[in-house]
Amino acid sequence: MKQLLVKVFLGCKRVYSTLHFLLSKFAGQQSLPYKRWLQYNKGRMHGFQPQLCYAPFRNLFVSLEGRVYICCRSSVVLGTYPEQSIEEIWRSEHVKKIRRSIRRGIFPDECKDCRHWFETNQSSLMFSKTFDRYSFRTRYRYPASLDLWLDNRCNLECVMCNEFESSTHRMKKNLEPLNMPYDESFIQSLAPFLPYLKHINCCGGEPFLINIYYSLWELIARVNPSLRINVLTNGTVLTPKAKELMEKARFFIMISIDSLNKESFEKIRKNAIFEDVMKSFEYYCDYSKRKGNLLSVSFTPSIHNWQDLPAMIDFCNNHQTGINISTVVFPEELSLNSLSYSDIVHVVEVLTAHRLEQNSLQSRENNARYMEFVQTITQWKDAKVVSIPAMN
Repeated sequence: MKQLLVKVFLGCKRVYSTLHFLLSKFAGQQSLPYKRWLQYNKGRMHGFQPQLCYAPFRNLFVSLEGRVYICCRSSVVLGTYPEQSIEEIWRSEHVKKIRRSIRRGIFPDECKDCRHWFETNQSSLMFSKTFDRYSFRTRYRYPASLDLWLDNRCNLECVMCNEFESSTHRMKKNLEPLNMPYDESFIQSLAPFLPYLKHINCCGGEPFLINIYYSLWELIARVNPSLRINVLTNGTVLTPKAKELMEKARFFIMISIDSLNKESFEKIRKNAIFEDVMKSFEYYCDYSKRKGNLLSVSFTPSIHNWQDLPAMIDFCNNHQTGINISTVVFPEELSLNSLSYSDIVHVVEVLTAHRLEQNSLQSRENNARYMEFVQTITQWKDAKVVSIPAMN
């Protein structure tokens, strides 16, 4: 019965979205060709949507050193804190201009990453689909989601990371710490947003090592304890204070595990101890089941660990956890796209041959993410030109 209702709901979304698009097209408010819009929407996990992206209408990304963007994939700064308040940036003419562009079916310069993947038919790499859960309305007083990257303090030296994202990398290169303008006054400036937010995403660095997040979580526990707090952790830090706050608020944990093989894991996540991270995973598993929250695993497939992905999918399906597969594009030397044609053919063959178990709604969602990743690697394979010498 539940599956039938889901199908009916998705069917209604498709009809509504199509009518919305065609009416906008008829009124001269939409420049995107219908066939291209249709192709893009067929690959959206949450079903058809009228707009290309909902980030400009529902999200802000507050990044290191006070810079604020539409989302974490945007390269154009909307404003800088504390020179401008977060609310001033949200209501700025710059943001309104981006919204007008998206309504016309155009990814503006602020969204050139997604525009590139859209124009090259690699929609599985488009971060824009992350915000589909916030459709259909595009007029709100406050955002529904805040992405926060308030510090880069981290205890690991992951091979795919760098001195900008990890303080440990930065220290090893004898670089000065980044200037972080976030203090208690910043946390208080977020108070008007909290009653309207549905999600707040806290990343780092390692969030459980970043003191300013603890102040934020205390405020959320008082003002809006039902707010979903998404935390991406490396699983090495689990303090009594963190456990106390997790009981007061609604935490959805995503733990980074890039291999179930100890040697491979510790080679990628330098300074981490595999057994300690798996102990944290068990704690988060118990917490999430008790609270009714989804626990997820973040897996970053690269040339070092792609062969471990099938086992990780099975692991997540068996534990009924979600999975996020972060495709490595940079650094280029770690990306599967750097492999030779014959090697990437082998990768596709191995991943495609894996038999996926579909015994629950969560496993079907995990498997969809797996196949989306395989599709991306297949597109990379197909894009490689193989030169065959002409026969005389």
